[in-house]
Amino acid sequence: MCDNDSEGTISLSSRLRKETPQGLPTMAQDELNILEFLHILRKRKHVFFIICIPVVVAAVLISLFMTKIYESDAVISYSDTDKKSGITSLAAELPDMLSPLGIPTSSNVGEIIKLLESKSMAAEVIENLKLLDTFFKDQKSWLFFLEPKPPTIWDGIRYLQNRLDVNYDRTTGTIGLSFEFKDPEVTAQVVQEYIDVLNKRIKSRTISDAENVIKTLKKELVDTEDVYLKEKIYQMLASQIQDITFAESQKYLNFEVLDPPRVPDRKVKPKRKLIVGIAFIGAFTLSIFLILVLEHAERLKEARQKSRGETLDTGSRRDL
Repeated sequence: MCDNDSEGTISLSSRLRKETPQGLPTMAQDELNILEFLHILRKRKHVFFIICIPVVVAAVLISLFMTKIYESDAVISYSDTDKKSGITSLAAELPDMLSPLGIPTSSNVGEIIKLLESKSMAAEVIENLKLLDTFFKDQKSWLFFLEPKPPTIWDGIRYLQNRLDVNYDRTTGTIGLSFEFKDPEVTAQVVQEYIDVLNKRIKSRTISDAENVIKTLKKELVDTEDVYLKEKIYQMLASQIQDITFAESQKYLNFEVLDPPRVPDRKVKPKRKLIVGIAFIGAFTLSIFLILVLEHAERLKEARQKSRGETLDTGSRRDL
């Protein structure tokens, strides 16, 4: 009777195994795996302390001794107003003899951004502020017994452009200019010098273009005898003189400084919380990986010892 009941139980269990789809672990197995994993981590929790604590402490110390970097920025609004609109309309009324004058139009935002990013402007800013000594005063040679090479203007241009950021906001139509450096006062000086050099170049270009047009118009005025034509040329000359006077009287020509650069009072780098957080996540991940490796190695060792014990038991039974 008992034998029949045991056989029925075995057959029922085997039937349930057959009916259970393969490859689909049950909820109990999942819970068992999770509990087993947590048990392994708890058993080897000392690994976390051995790895995580030194790594986090080292990250904190490194971030404390890293050089503080400050950033100063400015926002300018460039107005692409065509100062030559009046003279261009006058030139349209003149005969073809005045078409080769080549009256220039104003610059657009794209040209201003390219100018701010240009090497020539970077070189002018470096020379005006004498930044080579400021940038490379702590420069050291890779070999302690060799003197470092004196920096060149190209070294200064690369150094400056790597820390300069120029961006254009299409939504507001403004240009952002920022610079990062370890000295907060230098950051503000560099951004302000960029604005001053940009203004000087725009003014110089406007005045130079107007003077060239005036020279050409005066030449045409001598060569022509048409009264109507002379009247139009006089109007164009007056417009060019007005442009020169306007350019010289304006503090900033064709653009406005919405947010001038200021000396920053807080650093932007290093970001200690981010450094410590990344270090902790990395150390935690490494700890889990090392724990799994150690657990796997221990189980392999136990399996080998068990296999050797069974082999010895089998051999001793055969000897008996």
